[in-house]
Amino acid sequence: MIGAAVVLAGGAASRMAGLDKPGLVVGGSTLLETVIAVVGDVPVVVVGRERKLSRAVIFARESPAGGGPAAALAAGLAALDVAGVAPHTVALLASDLPGIVPETLMALDWALQSDLAAPGVIGLDDDLRPQWLLGVWRLHSLREACEAAGDVTGRPLRSVLDLPGVLRLQLSASETMDIDTPGDLDRWCRGTS
Repeated sequence: MIGAAVVLAGGAASRMAGLDKPGLVVGGSTLLETVIAVVGDVPVVVVGRERKLSRAVIFARESPAGGGPAAALAAGLAALDVAGVAPHTVALLASDLPGIVPETLMALDWALQSDLAAPGVIGLDDDLRPQWLLGVWRLHSLREACEAAGDVTGRPLRSVLDLPGVLRLQLSASETMDIDTPGDLDRWCRGTS
């Protein structure tokens, strides 16, 4: 079972005309609330602007602001340290996954627990593309990867997390879909109505 979650909820949403993606309401809940609900009662760090949520979370911001997803991951890990949260495993998730369900994380966690040498496991979409913001990781592996990368400002997550031994688990199209464009949002809403 995962011990904590880091949810990246920042970014400029340039492909969404600057809309607040985590705050978009899909299926009666904001995208961010959907993702937070999936992780259960574990501590959650949301890296992004503070907002009112249905449960208590730890908010953090990357430095510098707009520093990208790898910098956001580093900020999330630092926030866990400040809060004194030191779980063995951490879910690393995007805030725009409308189809994620508890079983998604259970499958990722089970895959990680079945290989004690693996640093983490990430989801693969239908086209077998790695989803770096849909995974479960050993906390020490995330810390070591960020430390080894040095200055992560502006770097893609893949450049920091594509470690030897990372497991990849194919998930369903609905579990891996993220909302990056108005077209994505329209396709999701049409597909679930």
